[in-house]
Amino acid sequence: MAPPKKLKNEFFFIIRDKPVAMAMKMVKDAPIAHLTSCYKPTMQTPLFFACARAQGQDAEALALCKLLVGFGVTLHWVDEYQQTALYYAARQGHTKTCAYLVQQGIDVNHVDGNGETALFYAATRAHLDTALILIEERSRLDVVNRWGRNIVQVAAKEIAPRLQEEVTARKRKAQEISSAAAPATVSAAVPVAPPSKRRRVAATPLEALREWADECSAGEAAGGKIEAKPEDFIRSGGGYAVVKTPVPCAARLRVSEKHFVVDHAELLAKEKWFADVAHDCWCRNVGVIDDTVKPPHDPINAIKAVLSGQNPKHFTLSLVHLATNEISGYVHCMDQKDEQRLSISHLKVDSAHQGKGLGAVLIQAAEDYSHQLGWKCATTGLSVLEANSRAVRCYAKYGFKLDGAGNPATWGADEMEASTWQRWTKSHPHAPKTNKA
Repeated sequence: MAPPKKLKNEFFFIIRDKPVAMAMKMVKDAPIAHLTSCYKPTMQTPLFFACARAQGQDAEALALCKLLVGFGVTLHWVDEYQQTALYYAARQGHTKTCAYLVQQGIDVNHVDGNGETALFYAATRAHLDTALILIEERSRLDVVNRWGRNIVQVAAKEIAPRLQEEVTARKRKAQEISSAAAPATVSAAVPVAPPSKRRRVAATPLEALREWADECSAGEAAGGKIEAKPEDFIRSGGGYAVVKTPVPCAARLRVSEKHFVVDHAELLAKEKWFADVAHDCWCRNVGVIDDTVKPPHDPINAIKAVLSGQNPKHFTLSLVHLATNEISGYVHCMDQKDEQRLSISHLKVDSAHQGKGLGAVLIQAAEDYSHQLGWKCATTGLSVLEANSRAVRCYAKYGFKLDGAGNPATWGADEMEASTWQRWTKSHPHAPKTNKA
């Protein structure tokens, strides 16, 4: 049952206005339905209200944001003004909160309905420290809003000169880089080879891993749309549905599968050995077929085998955003008959759709579908990396319980240890009934 409208509205305003201890306790005790809901007049999530706490409450806003993000509230939601939560933190001068949100992946250069970034809102309200941290996090300085005004022109007069210094310094640095990259003059007698088309070199190993994840497999169209009909829905809700995946979508699923790999790698990005782990090792360490495997056992063909039913001990379901028909996530499962266990091998909701409780929808769909297939499962289980505290909290809310101490997680060819694989288990809703003596 949905919570009463009055209660839901109070939930948002307690986060924004009440003492932080009270707000944090309420968030910790709240059901997923509250955390993933929106304040209807403006379509804003609880994260917006945490960011909108009064000026001078940066520490309180930061604590609430960390808690909400940890529980899976998405960073990427936009409200009716086409703004993200970052705009509200910038408007209130919450410098540390802004830095945290950007470091967690919120887009510092997102543009709202007025053609403005979050930096505009810090600048117009004279929040110099906040503006400078956004600039440090690579906020663009050349954006012009719908009225033709740039960041210096909209800034409060007391900080406009300082922002102009930043604009000038950014331009100077760009010119220096451009000059350094210019080719040396070559004698006309020496033939010059035409410039080769090179791919941009990734700035960091993690960025390189993300670029690899976005690549489509050679010769495959990454068609990611499924025109699902209501009769195809295994589970649905909130504008999404979980359905069987057509075989032609195998390449699109491979992209999500690679992002599943990146999600785990990101948790270990601060390890000293991170750059030494190759893409294929990251894949193998989280149970994903790597790109070195040749046909007919390569990743795309392996996915096709599951989707076509050639591998009857496995299935993969897709999460579809009904407004666009786009694949927005997936769940891959295996029948562990010896343990009467539905084993969830992969669970992935694409970043733009996170924070809406869709992980639970995928799990419920997997349980329903395994029952439709006639699998006799008494429990549902999965393994989760202890470092993935956000996932751990979500699974606990979904009813999973920690099952044992877990095993050390090893990474790369040298098997460096970091974190622990934990086994989590819950009762399967369609568990076979046992006859009591």
